[in-house]
Amino acid sequence: MEISPEERRKIYEEEKARIERESQTSVKPTDSSQKTSTGLSPNIEAFLCYLGMWVTGVIFLIIEQKNAKVRFHATQSILIFGPLSVAGWILGWIPVSGGVISFIVSIVALVLWIVLMVKTYRGEEFEIPVVSNLARQLTGISGTSTSLSNSAQTASAENASKPATDSQKYVPGSRAGRLVGSSISIAWCSALLIFMNFYHQYIAIYHGSTSNGVTIWTRDPILNQDFHQWLPILNVALFVGIAGNIMTIIWDKYLLREPVKMVIDIFSLAAIISLINIFPFDFSSFPDAISIDATRVGVRVVLILAAVGTGIGILVRFIKFVANLSTGKTSYHP
Repeated sequence: MEISPEERRKIYEEEKARIERESQTSVKPTDSSQKTSTGLSPNIEAFLCYLGMWVTGVIFLIIEQKNAKVRFHATQSILIFGPLSVAGWILGWIPVSGGVISFIVSIVALVLWIVLMVKTYRGEEFEIPVVSNLARQLTGISGTSTSLSNSAQTASAENASKPATDSQKYVPGSRAGRLVGSSISIAWCSALLIFMNFYHQYIAIYHGSTSNGVTIWTRDPILNQDFHQWLPILNVALFVGIAGNIMTIIWDKYLLREPVKMVIDIFSLAAIISLINIFPFDFSSFPDAISIDATRVGVRVVLILAAVGTGIGILVRFIKFVANLSTGKTSYHP
């Protein structure tokens, strides 16, 4: 039986209407790259990661567990603005030149803050040399800025499809290596504790004079009386280091070791910052004013670099710790 053109048209219209109804009522699959723990869009969350600088970076690194792209921006925010905040605060204690450098650091931070917020809100990528690569490594995203979105989109799916391996279940590292590291730290802290409390006067400039074939040595101590203001702070940091490392040897647990190490590093950072502030050094025994000024500036620069490096180390350790907790890595390999 043949169908007339009118009937064909009617069937076509009915089928078309049915398909349209189904397409309107059916739920389209959601792109996993657009899912976030808070329900906000990834661009908004990435924008918020920079809005409060490293503070909101830490917040979103903790609360965001679904979107790899947001976690990348949270990590990058911490790595950029954390060290800049520490550096600006430390430089503020240095007279004259420190204030100028601190102002420059503040301008750099302000420019980066605005650029990163604008770029992330628009969904654009902005490459920060070294920092972006480190942030990708810490969050498990590979590639360059042009492939960041694709990497972030596939990261969760790939991790879900792969069977869990030992490297995914446990934090890498050998027990022997951890014990050796803790033992060396205890020995170093103990030696420094003894030396700085009983033999610090030997940190000096030595002068030798020869008379009748006999060389007589004299020393001009570099540390002045202000050293005794800093010594208690150093002692506390060293005692914390010794006690903390003993704890990690007795209880070799990841959830204990990492927080203890961060506490030790924080006390070390406090000792360095207080040393910069007190600056108990006397270089008056140097031969001329130029060498005195150059040495004073050089020592300050070294201490500032040590403080910044320690601060960055604390941030990196904290990020790794949070990242491991979020992926279920809470213990060392048995």
